[in-house]
Amino acid sequence: MIRHMKNAIKMILFLFDYYKIKLMLSGHKTRFSMLWADLYPCLHDRTKTTGFDRHYVYHPAWAARILAKTLPKEHVDISSTLYFCSLVSAFIPVKYYDYRPADLKLDNLFSGSADLLSLPFTDGS
Repeated sequence: MIRHMKNAIKMILFLFDYYKIKLMLSGHKTRFSMLWADLYPCLHDRTKTTGFDRHYVYHPAWAARILAKTLPKEHVDISSTLYFCSLVSAFIPVKYYDYRPADLKLDNLFSGSADLLSLPFTDGS
């Protein structure tokens, strides 16, 4: 019951912000429209700080710093995250392998298929 009341309050706050912005835009020439059908209310985003999954932020940040420091001629990545590999490919060529390769076209980024039970690399490489 309390959870439903909290969600109702969050929806009221969202609607208040929506109409406040819509009122600010009225009378101004703008290329942006605010159509009700285009809305996707994220009622739990009204926070003082941005939440994040610590593993998926700190781990790639650590790895990127290591690569920036060591500057290898290429980075071979087995199934980490596309976000990490796409960013790292801006300064180091990356070969990204996953069970399902990504259809992603960026300079310095190759995406290929690999099965952990049968990796396509020579032993000791």
